[in-house]
Amino acid sequence: MLSVRDMKTYTVSQLAKAAGVTPRTLRHYHAIGLLSPSAIRDNGYRSYTHDDLLRLQQILFYRELDVPLPEIKRLLERPGFDVAASLRFHLSALEQKRRRLGTLINTIHKTLDAMDNNRPITEDELYEGFPREEVAQIKQEASDRWGHTDAYKQSQQRVSKFTKQDWEEIKSTTDENLRALVALLESGAAPDSPETQAEITKHYAGIGRFYDCSLDIYRGLADMYLADQRFADTYRKYHKDLPEYLVAGMRAFCDARA
Repeated sequence: MLSVRDMKTYTVSQLAKAAGVTPRTLRHYHAIGLLSPSAIRDNGYRSYTHDDLLRLQQILFYRELDVPLPEIKRLLERPGFDVAASLRFHLSALEQKRRRLGTLINTIHKTLDAMDNNRPITEDELYEGFPREEVAQIKQEASDRWGHTDAYKQSQQRVSKFTKQDWEEIKSTTDENLRALVALLESGAAPDSPETQAEITKHYAGIGRFYDCSLDIYRGLADMYLADQRFADTYRKYHKDLPEYLVAGMRAFCDARA
């Protein structure tokens, strides 16, 4: 006997609101065969059931772990796919991610506490949670590449005055901005579309918190995001195609204001 829960259906808008995604994302998932509605009504409206909600939850968990959409589709369509086993995998992976993020958050707290109280902080505390082999190289390269520029000096001055609340806000808004760009990318929006350019404008404003960013500097950053694999890899953690999409959007932003 079917329960009321099993019989309930959802429209695109209702499911999008419940899951915290956009209707455009759901339509894209349908177009690529990742999440098809259980029925399409005579009026053309998509209708989703409880089983579709569970499948969407799986998709969102895999996206949180940076798995590309084609790979998610392959995983979900494997013969004998076990939802419970998959959830246990997500739980383990997310707990590991939480532990690493917890270490990085603790590092930020220690750094801000040292700054606020004018006390020294050891290098071990300063870089706890980061890959050790990269730390020294990154510090030296930043100084060598930009140490002579006004932007670098201005950034150093502004960062030294950031409060704990400032850093938390920067982290939150940056993450929201990149996730919004991923949603637009997955929905098929062009890099120069009004929706994408609205997010690029936020990205540009975020850079401006650190230093006065001219269009020439912003265009240079776009080039660097692809030329330096470490920058590209950072954005690929959100989506495998995000670096190229972001850079195309940044260049369109600059072209429109040239």
